[in-house]
Amino acid sequence: MRNKVILIFLAIAMLFSFSTTVYADGGDPNIDGGGGGMGSGTSTDSWTPGMDGVRVSIVDVDTESIMGAPIDYTKKSPLPDYHFGKKSKISYRNGAALSPDTSTYQYINPTASMPAIVSSNANNNIEAVKRYFCSEAVAEMVARDFGITLETLTCGKYKLLLEPIAYFKFQGQHVAMTAHEAALYDQQLSGGLRSKMTSLTHQNLPLAMFLERPDLGFPVFSGKDI
Repeated sequence: MRNKVILIFLAIAMLFSFSTTVYADGGDPNIDGGGGGMGSGTSTDSWTPGMDGVRVSIVDVDTESIMGAPIDYTKKSPLPDYHFGKKSKISYRNGAALSPDTSTYQYINPTASMPAIVSSNANNNIEAVKRYFCSEAVAEMVARDFGITLETLTCGKYKLLLEPIAYFKFQGQHVAMTAHEAALYDQQLSGGLRSKMTSLTHQNLPLAMFLERPDLGFPVFSGKDI
């Protein structure tokens, strides 16, 4: 039997995410993507296409607990004024609080060039994203960065939880947040984030990846408005 890693791509609370089973020699992705206009932006509230990344967590299939701290991968060199630490969607579901963090943002530039994750229009390069995360090279990279062997990662006991990240300017400050964090932060601000960054935080970012089948207790996207 081929060893496998199940990739779970999760987004915001209403859940726009996707999952796929990945094997060491390729996979059969069960994922989809969306997109939308970027919007005009202002001097204090803006996003540049390409300023994105992915938060990767390793999840125990049986307990749904997170192994160690998540890792953020990006091809850019972001220097946000604040972020929200390294928490996964599962951590927030389990009661973790959303709290701004002004410490130095930690990330890794992947050894294998990563395709664009968040689209600025309706033409998401989802096929390239599928190929990237289903590749053996990326599985080896993730295992190495988490300090485990590829055999351990691909033994079938774990799932990879991936969440799209955007790096953008909001209220004059540079920020980093996943789609789920953007949804939670918008709730804290009573719609203040959505009012300035609608195209990014409530369209392009959450629609970057979404589930086609339920997984880890999360439902598929029902088609309702974000």
